[in-house]
Amino acid sequence: MADISKEVKSASISSVRSNRIVVMRQSIAFLVSAVVILLGLSFWAGMLYGNSVRNSTSSSTVSDDGVTSHRYAVGLVVYISQTSITISNEENSSNQAFMISPSTLISINGAKATPAQIKPGNIVLIEVYKNAPTEAAVILINSHFSG
Repeated sequence: MADISKEVKSASISSVRSNRIVVMRQSIAFLVSAVVILLGLSFWAGMLYGNSVRNSTSSSTVSDDGVTSHRYAVGLVVYISQTSITISNEENSSNQAFMISPSTLISINGAKATPAQIKPGNIVLIEVYKNAPTEAAVILINSHFSG
């Protein structure tokens, strides 16, 4: 009788261990599936966000603050001097020239910069004045602009 009891107990313990392993495998499979789905959704959302940012930076909208226009130009620097910058605009295959004045704010990766620090080939975002659409109010260069 004691041997039968030990066998039943052993079979019961074996069954519990087997069930735990099955549950653990199912849990791991569920977690891996959830992570893959979340990564896919994140990638998709990032692509949508990237498209909306790219589209919004190329549009022109005018604010009424009187200082800046919220008109932006994004492009590749083809020419730079102390007083002007010319960028190539991929959207319409043209070059745009902007004046640089002493009041133009220039920033490279968040740090104040000078025109001499801008190099041909840099990708820049230029914000222009409302009443002077060819004068750069702000020139931003960020290593993340390069795509």
